[in-house]
Amino acid sequence: MGIDIPSMQFLCCARSIGVDFSETMTVGRQTVVGTPDAVASVLSAIKIPREQASAISNGQFAEPLFTLLGARQVSSVDASDYEQATHVHDFNQPIPATLVNRFSVVHDGGTIEHVFNVPQAFKNCMEMVRVGGHFIQVNVANNCMGHGFWQFCPELIYRIFSRENGFQIKAVLLHELNTGVSGASRGRWYKVDDPAADHNQVALINRRTTYICTIAQRVAEAKIFSRFPQQSNYVEAWKQAREPRSQSPNKRREMIRGMIPRPVRNLTRWGRVTIRKARNPFNRPYYHRIAADDVVRGRID
Repeated sequence: MGIDIPSMQFLCCARSIGVDFSETMTVGRQTVVGTPDAVASVLSAIKIPREQASAISNGQFAEPLFTLLGARQVSSVDASDYEQATHVHDFNQPIPATLVNRFSVVHDGGTIEHVFNVPQAFKNCMEMVRVGGHFIQVNVANNCMGHGFWQFCPELIYRIFSRENGFQIKAVLLHELNTGVSGASRGRWYKVDDPAADHNQVALINRRTTYICTIAQRVAEAKIFSRFPQQSNYVEAWKQAREPRSQSPNKRREMIRGMIPRPVRNLTRWGRVTIRKARNPFNRPYYHRIAADDVVRGRID
């Protein structure tokens, strides 16, 4: 996928909230996608001089970009050596011990979605991060069928990067792409709540390619995927089903409604919003609009 302007905005966000890029590992050797002027406009917002930022050109490998973000060493891993990655390894398989607990940040700029064994790919990324370091990710969420094997949703990300697996989510953002000819991005950013907190499926039916972007910190060493994640709304349904049958009919009705995607409910007699409002797919209580400038500067709370 490469590091385009929205991805660069997100990298700046990560640095602004304290992600340490000193020892960076990129999953797939990344290239920059964007004109020098567009790149400089983004990086100048976090006080990187324009003359340095504008030296990063469209199509070049991204090591100089990560250096500007604070990297002293930038490594890369790929299944092939065709782009001269530092390490050649198939992410369908466990990583070698030499890469475990090594890096202050592991960046996936759109590679995991191309790996068939996606649980192993996530586990590999998580194991490469040392305690206190971060995993950051820009992958596709919607309207990119055929680009890779997978598209990802917030439910998956929140369940993977859990305390049980030694991680804590700092942010899950969605970005709806709307990029001009110059490479400048006019797309909108949204912060996404944990579906477990909303007791609902966080659904999205929209028309534009949409990125899902994650910042997760490794807070402890843990056996990753000692138990596989379960979808939170079903866990809640199972929990409710074990409660005494004396629970109120309204409570049972709400439990059943929670298992039906909200866009579907909007078209039924149970829907609480009008068809007119439903035309905006982000008009949901679990999506929170954030200005691009605030994303770049890390103002995402």
